[in-house]
Amino acid sequence: MDWLDKKGIQFWIYLAVAAFLVQIPILGLPLYWFATFYHELSHGIATLLTGGVVEKIQLFTDGSGYCFSIGGIHTIIAFSGYLGTPWFGAMIFKIAEPRNSAITKILAVIMLSIIAVTLLFYVSDLLTFAILMLIAICFLASLYIRSVRWIRHIYKLFGVSLILNGLLSSLSLFGYTHEGDAAHLANLTWLPGLFWVALWVANAAIALFWIYNTSKTR
Repeated sequence: MDWLDKKGIQFWIYLAVAAFLVQIPILGLPLYWFATFYHELSHGIATLLTGGVVEKIQLFTDGSGYCFSIGGIHTIIAFSGYLGTPWFGAMIFKIAEPRNSAITKILAVIMLSIIAVTLLFYVSDLLTFAILMLIAICFLASLYIRSVRWIRHIYKLFGVSLILNGLLSSLSLFGYTHEGDAAHLANLTWLPGLFWVALWVANAAIALFWIYNTSKTR
C-alpha cells in the first residue's frame, strides 16, 4: 500500500510494534537483552576512553546485566549507559536505510568489530556469548543480503526498540532517583538524580526525533 511508504508512517509502525513487543515477556526479553548489552557496552567504552579497565560484560536471563570495570572517570562512566543506548539504536536504524549503502556497510562493520572485541576480551559466560553471536549474525546479514526488504524492517524495528528502551528506562527512573546510575551520579557530582534522569530522557527523545526526521523510505 502506497500510504505505508510515506515518510514517517513506517516509523510510527515500528514504534508501535516495538512498544507492543516489550510488553510480552517471551518476545520482549530478547529486546531487553540487546538493550542491556548496548547499555553495558556504553559503560565499557566510557571506561576505556577515560583510562579505566573493563574486566567483563555479563548479561543475565532476566534482562539485566553488568559491566565490571576498574578505574576511569566514574562520572562519565555512570552517565554513559543511558546516554549511549539510544544512539546505538539510531545507528542500527540508519544501517537499514535503503540509500547510502557505503555508509551502511561501514556502520555494520563497526558494529561487528565492537562485538568481536567484546567476545574476545570481555565475555566469559555462555549466555552473553550466545546473545552477542545472535546480534553479530544480524549485522552479517546486512552485509550480504541487505536487498531483502524484510531484513531492513527487522533492523529498523530493532533500532527503534533500543531507543524506546532507553526512553522508557529513563522515564521509569523518575520515581527511583535514589537508586542505580542516577544515585551514583548524584553522589559524585552533588547534582540531584532527577537532573541526570531528565538529561537521559531528553537524550533518548532527541535520538527518536532524529531518526524520524531523517528517515528515508521507498
